[in-house]
Amino acid sequence: MTTENTYVFIPLNCDQPCFVYFGSRFAYKVEYSDIFMNDVRSGHVESVSRSGKYTPQ
Repeated sequence: MTTENTYVFIPLNCDQPCFVYFGSRFAYKVEYSDIFMNDVRSGHVESVSRSGKYTPQ
């Protein structure tokens, strides 16, 4: 958990990744997915160490 603002950049083109920043620092990039978007909508994206949750199996 962080007290920094979280910024999520979602592309207009589905062929581009989403980018997550915690504060002014780049955290990770992920492919657009329902799992990721559900977390974004709920305001609870994963930490860097748990971002593998968004990697397709």
